Amino acid sequence: MLTAISVYPVALLAAVLVAWRGEARDLPAGQVAARVLLVLYLAWIVGATLFPVPLQDDGGRGLSGALNHPNLVPLASIRETLALPGLWPRLRLLGGNVLVFVPLGLLLPIVWPRGRRVSRMVLAALLFSLSIEIGQLAVSLLLGFWYRMSDVDDVLLNVVGVLLGWGLYRLLAARAR
Repeated sequence: MLTAISVYPVALLAAVLVAWRGEARDLPAGQVAARVLLVLYLAWIVGATLFPVPLQDDGGRGLSGALNHPNLVPLASIRETLALPGLWPRLRLLGGNVLVFVPLGLLLPIVWPRGRRVSRMVLAALLFSLSIEIGQLAVSLLLGFWYRMSDVDDVLLNVVGVLLGWGLYRLLAARAR
């Protein structure tokens, strides 16, 4: 099994290089910190969404199994999640997909000034979230079994999370002025 631990040393090295380059360019400390946090956050997201990668199917599911099949129908898995009994499973599944993308919406406009426009944030959120879902699908196809569920609803919820982070950025930027 390949675990996320293989991603984190590379991310740490990248974060150190980003900090060193920011210092060499005399960027403000806040800008350097935001860049370092963004690198570490992106590595954490990759580690959390693409790993661990099992090297064999221990459940006998194969690609034809019903477990973890891709969902290409918008709002289908959201409806299924809302039908679950109890509040905690709904909050964990729906809120989790929103909350883990809030930092991207908060950090990206600091690091990328063009990202301060809502249209660019939506595009960045769509591209990043789609790349994760396509990555999960590609790894499943390479492995020959579903190890993660690629879901269009995850993309929708991730975009909402980025927009919440962007709104928080706008609020904090307005207060700072």
